[in-house]
Amino acid sequence: RTYEQALEFVKEKTVEKEMEILAPNQPTFKVEVLNYEQLSALEIKPIEWLVQNLIPEKGIIILGGKRGSYKTYTSLHFAVCVATGTSVFGIYKTKPASVLYVDEENGFHLIKPRVVSIMKGLNQVQAPLYFTSYQTIKLDKKDKLKELQHIITENSVKLVIIDSMRRVMKGDENDADEINTFFMEGVRPIVDENGISVILIHHMRKGGIGSKESEDEMDELRGSSDIANFADIILLSP
Repeated sequence: RTYEQALEFVKEKTVEKEMEILAPNQPTFKVEVLNYEQLSALEIKPIEWLVQNLIPEKGIIILGGKRGSYKTYTSLHFAVCVATGTSVFGIYKTKPASVLYVDEENGFHLIKPRVVSIMKGLNQVQAPLYFTSYQTIKLDKKDKLKELQHIITENSVKLVIIDSMRRVMKGDENDADEINTFFMEGVRPIVDENGISVILIHHMRKGGIGSKESEDEMDELRGSSDIANFADIILLSP
């Protein structure tokens, strides 16, 4: 570098420094804003389904029901059908995909005979099905969330079924703020970052569907009313 070039470099840096003093750095905002023209030009893809008209390829689904309403059997049927490309209930077509079943409520001694029975009933012998049981997975704890993320990536999972929602959150299901944290920092990132669907099995309030205490079926999900607000699809078992 010549003397003239060095002098010019020093001048440029001096000017930059003076500009910083006169006009301090402005804060950087990350909120994306669209005007009408941008919004109207936005391409929205049609919904693709893992289970026709029931389970989208990407979304949060709540499967709710009272005790003894076969929520676990139903969710395992979903799991086997998606993993094998078999129609759910012999009616709803599926798109074959790997499935992870996160059990925090039953144990392998109950899960195994049910899965084997469903597989035999559908005349299936192999499927990309993966199971965890009683691993204290918490979606609102970063370390456990990373473990779940690793399993999803390692096995190319496209559907995660969690039994049950209450067992995978350390917060209070009746607290709207803690429900917000659970979904916005736990469930939603898993869905968006991996392009998958998550089914959360959840319990109903005492009295079940059709109880006189509620005018809205969505209010019959146990816990904060915000639970229903975060779901893309809600399936209720009578």
